[in-house]
Amino acid sequence: MALTERHIDGVTILDLSGHLTEASGAEMWRRVRGLAAAGDTCVLLNLADVSYVDSSGLGTMVASFVAMRRVGGTLKLLGPTKRTQQLLTITAISSVVPSFDDEALAVASFGDPRFQI
Repeated sequence: MALTERHIDGVTILDLSGHLTEASGAEMWRRVRGLAAAGDTCVLLNLADVSYVDSSGLGTMVASFVAMRRVGGTLKLLGPTKRTQQLLTITAISSVVPSFDDEALAVASFGDPRFQI
């Protein structure tokens, strides 16, 4: 899995691509923990180029969400594929972790009380 980081309007966007599995999810987890420790509390995981997510990858997403919540932050998802969205729905993760299809809306949602959980 490849992972790049960029910043827009105070939101850290982690662009992921490839497979999100136990091995590759470890890098994402380290990055999210580092962001939380550094005080970057608005994180958006861009999943648009993630072609496969297994149960460990889902677990890493949930752990990342919890890590951000513990420091008063928020983690949201951007552009999950149809298959990934189905996994998020089946596991009820979609009812806890907000997901967006539009990057501008996702970034704006961090400051919009309608999208706070």
